[in-house]
Amino acid sequence: MALTLGAFAVGCGDSGDGGNGGSGAGDAGGNNAGGSDTGGSGGADACEGGIIIDGVCEGKCTPDKCLEGNTCVGNQCVLVCDSHLDCRLDGTQSCLPAVEDDTGADITTCQDAGQAVGAGLPCPFGAECAEGFECVSAGAGDAEAYCVNRDCTADDECSAGFYCGIIRDPHGVCDTNPPKGDNTFCGTTTDPCIDVDDTGVATDGSTRFEGSSCMLRRSCLKRDQGAPCATDLDCSRVENQICTTYAGESRCSRTCGNDDDCTPDNHCDATTGACVPRFEAWVSSTGGFCEPCFTDEDCGDETTTKACVETFGGARACLDRALPDVCNTSADCPASPSGKHGYCLDENLGVSSGDPVFHHCYLPFDLDTYQASCW
Repeated sequence: MALTLGAFAVGCGDSGDGGNGGSGAGDAGGNNAGGSDTGGSGGADACEGGIIIDGVCEGKCTPDKCLEGNTCVGNQCVLVCDSHLDCRLDGTQSCLPAVEDDTGADITTCQDAGQAVGAGLPCPFGAECAEGFECVSAGAGDAEAYCVNRDCTADDECSAGFYCGIIRDPHGVCDTNPPKGDNTFCGTTTDPCIDVDDTGVATDGSTRFEGSSCMLRRSCLKRDQGAPCATDLDCSRVENQICTTYAGESRCSRTCGNDDDCTPDNHCDATTGACVPRFEAWVSSTGGFCEPCFTDEDCGDETTTKACVETFGGARACLDRALPDVCNTSADCPASPSGKHGYCLDENLGVSSGDPVFHHCYLPFDLDTYQASCW
């Protein structure tokens, strides 16, 4: 990240107070904290070679006086950016629209996000987040784990490149049968269960609510694959993503050169150069067997046992975790959108004849690769 130093010469007329030549060191995101000489307030004619801001003669910012990669906006050196990853990665800066002083061109620069330090910082061991933030992680050592703000209610409460999404919360839901939460699927905690009201909303004042299998909670999440978006910049917290419109809906998607660059449930669209669903939409509207999903909510509400599970290659699919369909062979199981039938659980997957789920339908499963995949 380039730092900025501004030291702009200015000639002010005798009628001004006269300025002492000054310099200011910019912050780590390229915003100039001083960056100009200050002269008197003797009027436009007295501010020769400078610029009057709030009645004060200041040295005029020109790009040649800024560090490489910086330009002038609001008479300050600022860092030009193409994505949020070009700015501070601690949640305090975002890459946002601006207008360049000299040219009037529309550009994007690193700007204050109005957020506390912490959002998006890595937390591979789960305990690195600052107070007020929590770690979203698949477990200890997760290289993709990062710190998030909890309990948002709208996207504008999150830093740019984040959105107010829904994730599983480890807390148990009190008085549910069968029990929900505080398990290996939802995550575990030593905290007590949390009560919900008649509408399924937690009574502790948080944004937690009862889901199909787990307690769910609203949090500021990175706009990764499948997150809603309006522009490419929205998706730039994650490398190699663009905002892609498919089936009338715009979502973040990774760029690609061929199908191998995509998850198995997507293919590489030659027109956009982005991974788009093989299914007819980004997510299922019914929560059908093996249909794509983004959160548990896409598959079913708290009255169901359907959840959004990860399959081979990072794909996600709806599965009724109660495994209600009985079978003798896999041909008896429902077919996925690709035509593959679910797997009839048996000894080949370590399920004995005395197990309650023996000869119940699971996701399509390849015994050679030992992976579940709907596509």
